[in-house]
Amino acid sequence: MKPIGDSGPLYFPECQNFELGYRLLPGFWNHGIATEVATAWIRYCFQVLDLKNLMAFAHTKNLASIRVLEKSGFQFSHQECLMGMESRVFNMGKSEFELSL
Repeated sequence: MKPIGDSGPLYFPECQNFELGYRLLPGFWNHGIATEVATAWIRYCFQVLDLKNLMAFAHTKNLASIRVLEKSGFQFSHQECLMGMESRVFNMGKSEFELSL
């Protein structure tokens, strides 16, 4: 068995917030895996880790990743340069997550 990617929450000092990240090998794109992984991590972050807010970002041209964030319940916040790339930044609060249950 070989890894197909990685994912999870990471404290992002630049934003003083936890960021949800995910990466998959290209052969595993467009199979719904990223959405399933993001949704599972969101649930874990709010229900187990008891985080109050979670953010995520994607390169402005990475439309597939932006769509994953939208399908997972994140709301677009703003656009800024993060980690050297122009990014769309998304947020989700615990209260928004609880409303989606």
